[in-house]
Amino acid sequence: MYDTIGLRLDGVGLDGVAQLSHRLANVTETLNHSTGETKLSGNVGNMHVIASAAAVHVLGSLAKYYLPDNTYTLTRKDTKEAMEKLSDDMGMNLGTAHVTRMDVAANFMMRHHPQAYFAVLGDCPRMNRKPCGSSLYYNNQGERKARTMIFYDKSKEVDGREGVMPDVYAGRNLLRYEMRWLSRLPQQLKETAVIGAMLYNEHFYHKVVQHWGDNYFNIRKQKDTDMGAVKNIKTAGDISDFINGYAISRLSQEEIDMLFGMVKKGSKADRIAVYRAKQKLRQLKAKAYGTEGDDLARELDGEVRQILKEKR
Repeated sequence: MYDTIGLRLDGVGLDGVAQLSHRLANVTETLNHSTGETKLSGNVGNMHVIASAAAVHVLGSLAKYYLPDNTYTLTRKDTKEAMEKLSDDMGMNLGTAHVTRMDVAANFMMRHHPQAYFAVLGDCPRMNRKPCGSSLYYNNQGERKARTMIFYDKSKEVDGREGVMPDVYAGRNLLRYEMRWLSRLPQQLKETAVIGAMLYNEHFYHKVVQHWGDNYFNIRKQKDTDMGAVKNIKTAGDISDFINGYAISRLSQEEIDMLFGMVKKGSKADRIAVYRAKQKLRQLKAKAYGTEGDDLARELDGEVRQILKEKR
């Protein structure tokens, strides 16, 4: 399930850089005139490498490095073999390298177009929801970018870069969900350190996949308007309820909580009135929806639960 991986191997020294230079393709060398430090950059397959005496940095899709494309799933066993191959190709033990970035992803074959599911993916605590073209992002709140969730049309992405698509996915609605840990991995995962060999450690791997799933289920699911709700409209009151329910559904839960907070502090309404108002809001929201939103959420939930069950 791993895709892009970032690694940092400290203290390789000048001899290590010299040996690595013979193993890289497309090598370029730069000299920092103020410090006298020389840096090499190049590639091992699709993996980009920057090396100095202080550290070697590696970044790229481990799935693309070891498999035909990242549309193929990199299992825990594959990850071990891929890391060993990369270590051999670079002549360095990357099992001891610090993991500086880690993307975990899965592809789902869905009944509908991938973007149809974006409407049921609502707000997520401590994350900012941001639709962007044919993708949906959730970025952590705060100045420093530490983690991101992204949902997107994988078939479209592969076609755009002329990648390799497994036959089983051909012509299918392919939705991809990725969880990207971009910095401070030990703090986020509550580990003293996260190193390369841990990527294929059974306990750590299962822990990471569980985090991937838990973060998905933190997203509030919201129904989307469908024609079933519209067909139920008969009277002027039904029209009013439908429009009010639709308008209410556009509010985030934080906005609704804020409005109820204002009412509790500034009005004379008692707790019973507030409770009844919340019930009325739920009834109005139900007027704007049929069953399609529930079906989409259940389908996507089921795909994620299946991955959590397997944890290959």
